[in-house]
Amino acid sequence: MTRNKRRLQVALYARPKHPGTYHYALFVAPKNGEGPTTKHHVKNTLLIDDSGQATAPWRYEKVVIDDLESEQRLLVRVVVGKVIGTANEIQRLVGSVPVADAKELVSEASETFNCVSWVRDVYRELVTQRAVAARYADWDEVQRQAVEYVDRKREAGRWDGRWKGSGVPLMDLLEDKEIVP
Repeated sequence: MTRNKRRLQVALYARPKHPGTYHYALFVAPKNGEGPTTKHHVKNTLLIDDSGQATAPWRYEKVVIDDLESEQRLLVRVVVGKVIGTANEIQRLVGSVPVADAKELVSEASETFNCVSWVRDVYRELVTQRAVAARYADWDEVQRQAVEYVDRKREAGRWDGRWKGSGVPLMDLLEDKEIVP
């Protein structure tokens, strides 16, 4: 039996142009933190179409990260579940969650689509399909605790030069304890 089971983490990134808000991603990472981490997220990038019109469509991105210390603007990680499904099952479920495309960006519904709503929908799908065993089925509780955690780190001076430690902060909601301060 594998002792280093994978964990699902919610990752919050700084958004320098929008202080007080965060970019959200989901990580699938080894329990002990050693080894590659798979990052799933959506982002919108400015594109110029053939007619010269600027658009900013959302697109899904899957990236394997070898060193979390090199992830720019990564503030905190929060363990939210044990990954039970296979890598293929996780990828299938993540891929089944819609991403707003350029045509939808003009619709009223797309105004509420962003990285947070996408992570919420993926989290719910993974928990509902039992690909992840989570302590909290309620996304609002997960998000509340993640934001409180990043706020506590900010108040402690984590990113303003007063902090002397290293590593990306990691809170485990399954065991209700901080792993990397």
